[in-house]
Amino acid sequence: MGCDLRGSGGYWRGVGGAGAGGPIVLGVKNGMYKSAVVMGLVLAWADSAMAQPDQELFPAREEPPAIAPTKKQDSAVSPSIKISATALPEDFELPRSATLMEGSAVSRVSGTLVRVKDQYFFVPESGQRVEANGPVIPGMILMPNQRLEQMAAGLISRGDRAAGTLTGQVFNYRGRTHVMVMQFSFAVSEEVTKPEEMTPVETKPDTTNAKPQDAKDAAPAKDAAAKEDDVAAIVRDLQAATERPRALARPDQQLLNDLPKRRGEEAEAPVLVSERTVLVRKRGRLVRLASAEGRFAFAFDNDPDSPAPQPMLLQPCAMLQAIEDVAGEQGDGLTFELTGRVTRFGERNFVLPEFYQVIRPADERGAEMRSRQ
Repeated sequence: MGCDLRGSGGYWRGVGGAGAGGPIVLGVKNGMYKSAVVMGLVLAWADSAMAQPDQELFPAREEPPAIAPTKKQDSAVSPSIKISATALPEDFELPRSATLMEGSAVSRVSGTLVRVKDQYFFVPESGQRVEANGPVIPGMILMPNQRLEQMAAGLISRGDRAAGTLTGQVFNYRGRTHVMVMQFSFAVSEEVTKPEEMTPVETKPDTTNAKPQDAKDAAPAKDAAAKEDDVAAIVRDLQAATERPRALARPDQQLLNDLPKRRGEEAEAPVLVSERTVLVRKRGRLVRLASAEGRFAFAFDNDPDSPAPQPMLLQPCAMLQAIEDVAGEQGDGLTFELTGRVTRFGERNFVLPEFYQVIRPADERGAEMRSRQ
């Protein structure tokens, strides 16, 4: 490529071309043409570049597919349809307890207090429940305490049975319900003081109303007799449960009798522990008392410097049942630590076990070795 620019005493000459890569010789006598020369070179380079074959330097990226807008979904539950849940079949429902739970309370239960020998029972009126859908309150064996001692004193003037209202705490033992009485009130007798005798006045009997009146009087008497039979049947059943020989009775185990007294020596009055005393981890042995028909008692461990109280009979409850089961495996004379509440009836103490821990023979030997060291 070559061009000749003349004017104003200057010239410009180019050899070769920008597109061919040849040298360019630029001579300008006057600087006024510099801008025009540069513009010409740029245009020449652009023409040569357009003449080359088309080549794609950077491939175009594909546009990502457009996501269609989501439609608003309808509600899963139509407001016009009522939601209802069907009850589970009876097989999947927890069965209700047929007996009162241990530790539960019965409040102001009406019934009959019955005494048979040295035992006391309470037969509630039929149909009474602790809760609306709970089990019917069964006949109960009264546990000895000072409240029962007061009830026994009040029953002397009323015979062997009397109506009343009972409040207490329930315990279960060998399928029977026992109750620790907290409050009891005798029912007010309907009988009133007899009036003074008056001169009888002769009146003619009304024969027209004789039969209906007799039938009316016979109905309450029949109901009372049926109620008496029901009470007697319940008492016999409860008494049979208490008179059964205790489990774990073994002829090779000697029963613990009272301490022998020398001839002419007066019996010492027993040292009793006051009611509501709490025993905390007292160590002792499980024994049987011959004076209590072989019932289980807790005999305290002691030494000559600290005499222990008399053995205390264990109150019937689920904890006593567990202790008896352990004694059945390891034998009578079991050594253990006991925590419980003390009650009192007459000249004897009782203890309601709440916690126990069996002491193994290995633990005793280890304690003896540590004491020797």
